[in-house]
Amino acid sequence: MPTIGTGFALLALRTRPPSACVLSVIVIEVVWGAASIASLALRWWDTATVGTVWIARQAVPVSLLSIFQLGRTADRLPAHPWGSS
Repeated sequence: MPTIGTGFALLALRTRPPSACVLSVIVIEVVWGAASIASLALRWWDTATVGTVWIARQAVPVSLLSIFQLGRTADRLPAHPWGSS
Protein backbone atom coordinates (compact mmCIF):
# COMPACT_ATOMS: atom_id res chain seq x y z
CA MET A 1 0.00 0.00 0.00
CA PRO A 2 2.89 2.48 0.23
CA THR A 3 2.63 2.99 -3.53
CA ILE A 4 -1.00 4.08 -3.29
CA GLY A 5 -0.17 6.39 -0.39
CA THR A 6 2.66 7.95 -2.35
CA GLY A 7 0.37 8.49 -5.32
CA PHE A 8 -2.25 10.12 -3.09
CA ALA A 9 0.40 12.38 -1.55
CA LEU A 10 1.76 13.47 -4.94
CA LEU A 11 -1.76 14.20 -6.13
CA ALA A 12 -2.46 16.24 -2.99
CA LEU A 13 0.62 18.39 -3.64
CA ARG A 14 -0.83 19.68 -6.91
CA THR A 15 -2.63 23.02 -6.84
CA ARG A 16 -5.31 21.83 -9.29
CA PRO A 17 -5.24 18.04 -9.53
CA PRO A 18 -6.82 16.49 -12.62
CA SER A 19 -10.45 15.59 -12.00
CA ALA A 20 -9.96 12.05 -13.34
CA CYS A 21 -7.26 11.45 -10.73
CA VAL A 22 -9.44 12.86 -7.96
CA LEU A 23 -12.30 10.62 -9.05
CA SER A 24 -10.01 7.58 -9.08
CA VAL A 25 -8.92 8.32 -5.49
CA ILE A 26 -12.56 8.55 -4.43
CA VAL A 27 -13.40 5.28 -6.18
CA ILE A 28 -10.45 3.54 -4.50
CA GLU A 29 -11.70 4.80 -1.11
CA VAL A 30 -15.25 3.61 -1.81
CA VAL A 31 -14.04 0.16 -2.92
CA TRP A 32 -11.71 -0.19 0.07
CA GLY A 33 -14.42 0.84 2.53
CA ALA A 34 -17.02 -1.44 0.93
CA ALA A 35 -14.61 -4.39 0.88
CA SER A 36 -13.74 -3.83 4.54
CA ILE A 37 -17.38 -3.68 5.59
CA ALA A 38 -18.20 -6.71 3.43
CA SER A 39 -15.34 -8.64 5.01
CA LEU A 40 -16.91 -8.03 8.42
CA ALA A 41 -20.45 -8.82 7.31
CA LEU A 42 -19.44 -11.99 5.44
CA ARG A 43 -16.86 -13.05 8.04
CA TRP A 44 -14.05 -13.48 5.52
CA TRP A 45 -11.53 -13.51 8.36
CA ASP A 46 -11.69 -14.93 11.83
CA THR A 47 -10.93 -11.81 13.84
CA ALA A 48 -11.11 -11.20 17.55
CA THR A 49 -13.44 -8.51 18.84
CA VAL A 50 -10.59 -6.00 18.83
CA GLY A 51 -9.87 -6.75 15.16
CA THR A 52 -13.51 -6.40 14.19
CA VAL A 53 -13.78 -3.05 15.96
CA TRP A 54 -10.49 -1.90 14.40
CA ILE A 55 -11.66 -2.74 10.86
CA ALA A 56 -15.00 -1.00 11.43
CA ARG A 57 -13.35 2.08 12.97
CA GLN A 58 -11.30 2.47 9.80
CA ALA A 59 -13.85 1.45 7.17
CA VAL A 60 -16.84 3.51 8.29
CA PRO A 61 -15.11 6.94 8.38
CA VAL A 62 -13.31 6.28 5.07
CA SER A 63 -16.60 5.29 3.44
CA LEU A 64 -18.42 8.33 4.78
CA LEU A 65 -15.57 10.64 3.77
CA SER A 66 -15.47 9.25 0.24
CA ILE A 67 -19.23 9.74 -0.15
CA PHE A 68 -18.81 13.32 1.08
CA GLN A 69 -15.92 13.89 -1.35
CA LEU A 70 -17.93 12.53 -4.26
CA GLY A 71 -20.76 14.91 -3.44
CA ARG A 72 -18.38 17.89 -3.30
CA THR A 73 -16.55 17.05 -6.52
CA ALA A 74 -19.51 15.87 -8.64
CA ASP A 75 -20.15 19.36 -10.02
CA ARG A 76 -16.48 19.74 -11.04
CA LEU A 77 -16.18 16.45 -12.90
CA PRO A 78 -16.34 16.56 -16.69
CA ALA A 79 -19.63 15.52 -18.25
CA HIS A 80 -19.76 12.17 -20.00
CA PRO A 81 -19.79 12.69 -23.76
CA TRP A 82 -22.32 9.90 -24.25
CA GLY A 83 -24.75 11.39 -21.70
CA SER A 84 -25.10 14.87 -23.18
CA SER A 85 -27.50 15.75 -25.99
